[in-house]
Amino acid sequence: MRYREERIIQVLDYFASKLVGKRLSKLNALKLVYLADRYHLRKYGMPIVRDEYFAMNFGPVASNTKKMIERIEKDPTITDFISVEKDSRPTACGRDLMYVTSRRKPNMGQLSKTEVQALNVALSQWPLHDDLVGFTHLFPEWRAAKGKLDAGAKRVKMNYLDFFKPCPEAEYCDADDELVALNRQVFEEECPFVLDHC
Repeated sequence: MRYREERIIQVLDYFASKLVGKRLSKLNALKLVYLADRYHLRKYGMPIVRDEYFAMNFGPVASNTKKMIERIEKDPTITDFISVEKDSRPTACGRDLMYVTSRRKPNMGQLSKTEVQALNVALSQWPLHDDLVGFTHLFPEWRAAKGKLDAGAKRVKMNYLDFFKPCPEAEYCDADDELVALNRQVFEEECPFVLDHC
C-alpha cells in the first residue's frame, strides 16, 4: 500500500476511534478529513492526506479518501485497522449509509503532532456544528463551485489555494492572517506537486 493510502487509513481510524462505538458515517468522515486538511494547510502550510478535493452537493469531498473507503468495503483484507460496512436500512435519500469502524488502535507513527492537533480541532467542530455538511458550505473554496453545482454539475474540482481565503463567519483555525498568508506563499513555492493536482 502506498504511503498516502496508509495515512488516509490512519486518519479514518483516528476519527472513528474517538467516537462512542468507534463508528463513523462515510459522509461525516469525509467532512472531518476536509476540516482537518483545511486547518493544517492554513496553520502549517501542508494538507495532511494531500488528497484531491471536489465540491459536491453535500460539501467538499477528498476523492482518494472516498475511493479508499469504498475499496475497503469491497475488499476488507486491505487493512485490519478499519472496516467499512453498509447499513442497508432505507434512508430518506434512498441511498445505503456506509460506516467506517475502528478495529485497532491507530498507528500514531503515521501522524505528526501538528496533524493530530488538526484532527482534534476538526473533531471539536462537530459538537458546535452538528450539521457538518451545512458547516462546510460556508467556506469560500466550496462556495466557488456553488454556481456550477446549481447548474447541474455533479462535482467541481477545488483549488487548494482557495483554502487560504478568509471566512470570518465560520473560521475555526486559530492562525492569524499573517501566518495564513505566509503559509500560502510557502505552499505555492514548495508544493507544486500538490498544486498540479488542483
